[in-house]
Amino acid sequence: MRLSFVMLLFPVMLLIIPVLIGVYVYSDARNRNMNAVLWALIAVFAPSLIGFIIYLLVRSSHSNLKCPKCKASVTEQYAVCPNCGTKLKAVCSSCGIPVEQEWKVCPNCAQPLPEYQMDCTPPVRAKDKNLGKILAAIIIVPVLFIIIAVLSFGAYDSSGAASMMSASYTSEEYLEMMENPEVDRWWEECQKKKAYQEGENTAYVLRYYSFLDHEEEKDFNTTCYAIYIPSVGAESNISVDYSGTFKKTMDLRFTSGGKKEAAIHCITSKSDDSLTLKLYRDEKEINYEILDVPFPTEPVESEEER
Repeated sequence: MRLSFVMLLFPVMLLIIPVLIGVYVYSDARNRNMNAVLWALIAVFAPSLIGFIIYLLVRSSHSNLKCPKCKASVTEQYAVCPNCGTKLKAVCSSCGIPVEQEWKVCPNCAQPLPEYQMDCTPPVRAKDKNLGKILAAIIIVPVLFIIIAVLSFGAYDSSGAASMMSASYTSEEYLEMMENPEVDRWWEECQKKKAYQEGENTAYVLRYYSFLDHEEEKDFNTTCYAIYIPSVGAESNISVDYSGTFKKTMDLRFTSGGKKEAAIHCITSKSDDSLTLKLYRDEKEINYEILDVPFPTEPVESEEER
């Protein structure tokens, strides 16, 4: 399921950036009186953002100034708006060329200029608030996809083939198969606790671990669980699911049904020592007590081996 989600998300994320770039370039090119359709196509379909980079370089030669009165496009050289006649820049009273407010002398005719010309309204530049968002999206979207892919594939890989390594036995069959004193003591304690608690809402779990190089160090790469849930018989359906990435969780879901004789359910899982176990009976999570014991001399049989 997670793998399918990532594969579906991949083309969606691949389309997000070109669409955002195309919309931005089209809008910006229109404001600068450029060929908006042509530049949008170049920006979208040129590989590796080359078209977008070229557009950003070329657009600097096209003004995005607007007349403050009618919003028509104007340039730095316009003294008046050609659309409505609004005076945009100060002019020399002698030769009529546009001059800057801070100039003291006309550079064309050397005529002294007045200190202030109050009858002009300079053009306004359209604020470009979207370029920063586009650049941020170009960086964030691929990084976000990589993070989602890593998390999803990490959770997917953690599942392994553990769901296939399951088997259920009656208590008599399991105890006879194991012939282990520790297992016998565990079973006796389970029966005492069950009788004392006078309820069936607690499960009892036996977790087998092994040693690495005879050192006192647990190896959870392969972990076997023997699970006893009162009122869940040997014919119960079992489903296994894995979730999480940094702290993986194995969800075991048991469905009540069949004979109600005492049964022990065996699960063999491959995971690291961050694995957390969750038990569900009829879709309701139940508490459990867990006991760690050394790996038995006789391994727990899988369903394939039976």
